[in-house]
Amino acid sequence: MPEHRPHRVIAIARQIGAGGAYLGQRLARALGIAYFDREILDETARQLGVSCPEVAQREEHVNGLLEGLIEGLAVGTDPYFTPPRVAVPDQALHQTQAEVIRGLARRTDCVIVGRGAARLLENQPGVLRVFLHASLAWRSQRIQESYHLATVAEAQILVERVDRERRQFYRRLFRTEWVDARHYDLCLNVEQIGLEASEGIILAAARQRAVSR
Repeated sequence: MPEHRPHRVIAIARQIGAGGAYLGQRLARALGIAYFDREILDETARQLGVSCPEVAQREEHVNGLLEGLIEGLAVGTDPYFTPPRVAVPDQALHQTQAEVIRGLARRTDCVIVGRGAARLLENQPGVLRVFLHASLAWRSQRIQESYHLATVAEAQILVERVDRERRQFYRRLFRTEWVDARHYDLCLNVEQIGLEASEGIILAAARQRAVSR
């Protein structure tokens, strides 16, 4: 019976504005593997029997927050307003989403960005865990340009708030620090290295891991 080889999986954790989704999609295309983002949300919602917007409000507690902050900053409403929580308990949501992520990683070669995947899959063979980071100023500039916010100062409010929420998310679910390099195989400062060079480094590491496994 042929030996089963673990799937090639790249799990990317990232600071907001550090290019996680951009690099994730490029890596998936370059390697010819799946990119999972919205599909995780859809499947989690389906299993819980709720709508996708309800899950999006709370899954990492920052995804729905991000949308609300951007909308608030763009139109001049209160950027700190958070929509009321839905009935699904946090524990049920996170457990369901964790199983969805683990199931995808067991089934196919893929890139997964965010949602705690780098920690959830840390003991799974074949997983390359990556953390992307950059300075607050650099990320704020990118967010301001990407979401057409009026000023960099407004973008910085958003970036600092999301950083705080992600830090709390990791502490609450994993009892660990989100930015602790010991939990990743690669930590890249995309501001200093550049997005293109960072892509090349991750690709090289993923291909090397595939050869050596």
